[in-house]
Amino acid sequence: MHKSDEWRLDYVARVEGEGGLDLILSDGKMESARLRIFEPPRFFEGFLQGRRFSEVPDITARICGICPVSYQMAACTAIEKAFDFVPTPQTRKLRRLFSWAEIMQSHVLHIYMLAAPDYLGVEGVPELATEYPELVERALRLRGVAGAITNAVGGREVHPITPKVTGFYDVPSAAEIEDMAERLRNGRDDAIATLKLTGDLELPTLDRKIDYLSLSHKDMYALNEGDVRTLSGLSFPVEEFLSHVIEEQVPHSNALQCRLKDSGSYQTGPLARVNINHQQLSSTTKDLLKEMGIKFPSQNPFDSIVARAAEVLTGIEECLEILDGFSPEPEDVEVIPRAGEGFGISEAPRGSLFHRYVLDDAGFVKKAQLIPPTTQNLARMEDDLLLYAPQLLEQDRDKLSLACEMLIRSYDPCISCATHFLKVKVVKK
Repeated sequence: MHKSDEWRLDYVARVEGEGGLDLILSDGKMESARLRIFEPPRFFEGFLQGRRFSEVPDITARICGICPVSYQMAACTAIEKAFDFVPTPQTRKLRRLFSWAEIMQSHVLHIYMLAAPDYLGVEGVPELATEYPELVERALRLRGVAGAITNAVGGREVHPITPKVTGFYDVPSAAEIEDMAERLRNGRDDAIATLKLTGDLELPTLDRKIDYLSLSHKDMYALNEGDVRTLSGLSFPVEEFLSHVIEEQVPHSNALQCRLKDSGSYQTGPLARVNINHQQLSSTTKDLLKEMGIKFPSQNPFDSIVARAAEVLTGIEECLEILDGFSPEPEDVEVIPRAGEGFGISEAPRGSLFHRYVLDDAGFVKKAQLIPPTTQNLARMEDDLLLYAPQLLEQDRDKLSLACEMLIRSYDPCISCATHFLKVKVVKK
């Protein structure tokens, strides 16, 4: 049993943002696990007030450099619902391409650059590139596929400029459509190899039974449309999200946490999506998972890396289907503002991203509420650590710290895009 009062990791490169972990022990037993998020508030909800509806997608995109597409899609969806506007079939297709590109790009980054070093026994990407150059090359190729789609649909890769409420300011050209399709065809084998790689990893296990939450749609793998579902069987429209999910402040963190009103902490993200919607993965993906003996739903949070790879392959195959014969034309579609309240969810790489806007009759924001996936996952991460850490307390400090980090990393938390470190402290009562 460790006797140290404090464990501190001064720099952990593969955890995003400023946060800490306290493990509280009493009489040699784990009493609580507290994820301290001590970054200051960013006030996006506040300074969205008074902004015209057309500005909201571009402003919210600046919240995250990794997930700007999800913020734009959630904002557009919520505002369109407030105005009772229905996007065209062409816009819906473009939005699916757009969302898949972001999910694929983020997942490839996580699988190869953030998680793979843990499982392959290397310190980080430089050592990974030295010992496993073929993996890094594969990751860069797949990242290039996703980046080309984001650039073609969004006008640029980071903080895209073409999305707007009602659709897009511009659409990809015929040459860009063909380039995207060619890249996707070339990337399909890399996606298959990625799924096989994750299936071969020796993943830790955590035996627990929890609930999962994501969008779900009867006709498609849900990204921006559908109802909210939980693995336990709860189903409700996006407009009722706040009736089922409680967002609350905890004393040890600047970040809010979420719980389901009737069942407590839950998980959102790729594992939740695959658990709930695995029947709508592509046929190739389902066949490979069956061949590898991997079954969903899964209650092991470490299986999130397999879920990410499954989504990468499914995304590539669906994008190819969308592009087959697709010839988008510029659409000059306008919306008439009116007073109202709108709700939207986009499935970001890390989970369900919820937006709510109250607008006046001229289309200016009176109130905004944004609940990102990491906020929803924080309480579940603490509960998982409380279950997992006691199995590791007899190990030395480095092994305990790494194991806790790997569990946290399985959620791919997006605490911020700036400083990277995690402080771990054990307090004995």
